[in-house]
Amino acid sequence: MDIIFMIVCGGLWIILGLILVVGVIYISYATYVYWKKEKLNEYERLYRYVSDEFHIFQFDNKNLNKSKALYKFFSDKTNYKKALNLKQYNDFRTENYNQYPITGFEKEDLKKKRQFSYQYEKLVYDIFSPWGIYVTDDKWLLSRKLNAIEIIDRIGEKLGLMLLDSIKLFDEFIKNGLIQKTSNGFYIMGYTLFYWDCVSKKDWSFSKWMTFKKNHIYRDAELKDFIEEYGSYEIINENNRWYIRFGESRNYLVNINIIQQEIIYLIYSWDGDPSKRIWDFQFESDKSDETKNRIIKMIEDNIQNLGVSDYSLVYWNKNYKNAYEYQQVHRKQL
Repeated sequence: MDIIFMIVCGGLWIILGLILVVGVIYISYATYVYWKKEKLNEYERLYRYVSDEFHIFQFDNKNLNKSKALYKFFSDKTNYKKALNLKQYNDFRTENYNQYPITGFEKEDLKKKRQFSYQYEKLVYDIFSPWGIYVTDDKWLLSRKLNAIEIIDRIGEKLGLMLLDSIKLFDEFIKNGLIQKTSNGFYIMGYTLFYWDCVSKKDWSFSKWMTFKKNHIYRDAELKDFIEEYGSYEIINENNRWYIRFGESRNYLVNINIIQQEIIYLIYSWDGDPSKRIWDFQFESDKSDETKNRIIKMIEDNIQNLGVSDYSLVYWNKNYKNAYEYQQVHRKQL
């Protein structure tokens, strides 16, 4: 009887175990099916924001039906992030700007405000620039709200104004539509700059400013300007090349290439031990922490003489005003 009882109990445990396993499998499968359905619904809503890219993808993948094409297309994180950013911006624009269509303003009044904004537009663009989202060189998105203190502090910092004067200018920005208040008490870039081309298509937009900043200011500047702009940096070796990377916490990255011979010499000169110096052709593939620390030490010791030209770190003679002037003279000598 004891044997029979043990067999029966063992069988029951096996049956219960099987039921449990089947239940887990069923729940997991049902959860997966639900997740797939929800993802497909999300992709159906998102693809309209990147419809041109998706239609090209469909043309190149005619063997896939639409559902499979959506899954495969958005498995690329770049496509997914771009669509999400565009959707977020569209929602932000609808909530904050579409309630102020241009026909709702006196056009001449808007133009006057836009003309007033010329002297301050780049300041406002610069204040919001850390949160610009890169789509293409012609399109940067911005869906960021700031509190009043952040903006007032930045106005004072950029223009060298006392607090009271910064507050007065902040009020002028609101009055002229460079900044506007949202329903929850935060502030966004104003309708005057949203309708940036109401006077001329040649005027500066946020996208034009961000592209200019990325492609021009950052191409020839002092390294200190980058540190001031981003606040921090890191030294990385990527694809057998050393970089100073800025903007890790931003929506776009700026990599400064470390290749100039003068720079490489400085990296190995600070401790006065020539035996530790590697050949220049080995430098880029040397991923050691020791070399990384040497680069950091070199930057700390030579920050006053370091600049950026064409996204490369340069060292210039103190006889020159800045990296740009040094690079222009140096190019003529080559």
